[in-house]
Amino acid sequence: MVLDTFARIGGLRRTLSDTTPAVDRNPFKLSRGYFQLLRDYYENEMFGNAALWQSYKALHRLPRSVRSIYNPTRRAVDWYAGRIYPGAWTEDGKPLPDGTPHVLQFPTDVIEQRPTLLPAALQALNWGNWQANRIVFEREKGILGTGFVEIVDDLERRKVYPEIIPLERAASVTVDATGNVKAYEIAYRALDENDRAYDYRKVVDRDTITIYRDRHVTSEDPNPYGFAPGVWVKHRSVQGVFGAPTIAGVIPKIEEINGVATDVHNYIRKLQRQPVVFWSKQAPKPVVKAGASDEATVVGDSENIAWLHSTDENGRVENMMQAVPIDGAGVRIDKLMEEIEADLPELTLDRELRGMAQVTGPGADRMMGDVRGRYDEVQANADAGTVKIMQMCVAIGGWRLNTGAWGPRSQATRQQVKFAEYDLDSYSAGLLDLSLLPRPLVPSTEQERLMALQMRKEVGNLSDNEIRRALGMSDEDITQINTELGQQAERDSVAAF
Repeated sequence: MVLDTFARIGGLRRTLSDTTPAVDRNPFKLSRGYFQLLRDYYENEMFGNAALWQSYKALHRLPRSVRSIYNPTRRAVDWYAGRIYPGAWTEDGKPLPDGTPHVLQFPTDVIEQRPTLLPAALQALNWGNWQANRIVFEREKGILGTGFVEIVDDLERRKVYPEIIPLERAASVTVDATGNVKAYEIAYRALDENDRAYDYRKVVDRDTITIYRDRHVTSEDPNPYGFAPGVWVKHRSVQGVFGAPTIAGVIPKIEEINGVATDVHNYIRKLQRQPVVFWSKQAPKPVVKAGASDEATVVGDSENIAWLHSTDENGRVENMMQAVPIDGAGVRIDKLMEEIEADLPELTLDRELRGMAQVTGPGADRMMGDVRGRYDEVQANADAGTVKIMQMCVAIGGWRLNTGAWGPRSQATRQQVKFAEYDLDSYSAGLLDLSLLPRPLVPSTEQERLMALQMRKEVGNLSDNEIRRALGMSDEDITQINTELGQQAERDSVAAF
C-alpha cells in the first residue's frame, strides 16, 4: 500500500557512505511510492486516483475530495532545469566571439592545457544528445532529488555516451564517502523480440558485469574498466544515499493549503447549488433553462436550482444553507502561500527581477542571497556529476579506440580520433583532470561582460591579446587579428602621407 511506503519513508534517510548494505530493508524498494508521489506533484496529478491515494489522505488528514489547486512544483523544478547550465553549445568548449559562455564553462587553463580533452569529452556528450538531455537530467534530479547516469559502451555503433536511467529502475546503488559509484543494479520489466515480458536485471561492480533474465544468468563478463560506469548525482545533499528534491520539506505546506482551498471551494460550490425551500400552500412550478441543442440542454441542467416545498400558511422562500464568513480562510491561504514562497524563493526571483529595471546581473546576484545558496548547492552537485560523466566517457572511448575495438585506426571517424590520447590509465596519470567554473545566478549581458573585461584590463594592466583570450579566442584567431590590425595601420600610415 502507498500508506505503508510513505509511513516508513522516514527510515530511508540512513547513512550509506560506508557502503554497508541494508539488511532489514531495501531503501530503493521502499522509495517507489515516494518517487510516484514526487512525479505526481510535478505533473499536478496527485490525488487523481482516489482509491490509490485514499490511505495517504487519511494519514495526512486531508479532505477526501482534496484537489491540487495550488502546486508550485513544476515552476520550481523547471527553474533549476533551465538555470544550471545556461549558455551556448560549441564543440571546443570555448565561449562564442561575443563572450557568450559555453554551457559547460571550463576554466581558461583547462582549455589551454587540455586542448584534446574537451573535444573528446564534448563528443561523448554529443553522442548522448546531452545538449538536450542535460535539461532532462536536471529536471529528473529536481523532481526526485537524485539522478542516475550509466555510461554506455556501445561497441556495435563504436560510441560511448551517457544515458539517463530512471530512478525507479535503480534496484541498488553502492556509493563511497565521496559519492563515487562502486556497484549498482538495474532492474525492470522488458519485452523480447516476440513482445513477451520478462524481468531484466543488470548487476555491475568493479569485477563483473552480470545480466539476468527472469533470474537466470544470460551473461557474466569481467568488468574491463576497473570501475563501475555509473554516476549518482544528488540535487541537494542530505544524509543518506538519496538527495532532497526541490520541494523537500514543503509538501506538508502544499497539502495544507490545498486542503483549506478545497474546503473553501467545496463550500462555495454547495452554497451556489443549495436547494431553495418554498413555504406556501401551493407548490411552485420549476423553471428549466434549456434549448434545442444538446449543449444548451447540458447548460440548462447545470443551472437548474433544486427546490423543496412545505405547506405553510405564512408563505416565504428560504435557502437550505446559511452563509458562513470565509474571509479568514482567504487570509490563511495567503499566509501559507507566502510561507511556501519563502521556502522556495526561486519562485519569485524572476518576478522580482522584472521590477528591477536598473539592476545589473552581479548586483541582482548579491541581492538574492537566499536563492543564491540553494542555487550554488545544486550547481556544485551537478558539476561534480558532469565532470565524472565526461571523465568516464573519455577513458572508455580512448581505451576502445586504442585497443582496436572500434576497428582499425585508419577507419576511425573524425569524431572517434578525438579520444586517441586517452585510455583507462589516464585517470591515474592526471590527464582527465577537469573542473567547471561556477555560474552567476543572473547571467551578465554582453555589455556587462565587456565592461568587466575593460576593468580587468585597466586594473591588471592586461594586454589586448590577454583580453581576447578571455573572450575565448584561439591563438590562431588572435594572430590573424593582429596581422589585420598591422596591415590596416600600414594602410592608414601611407594614406596620411
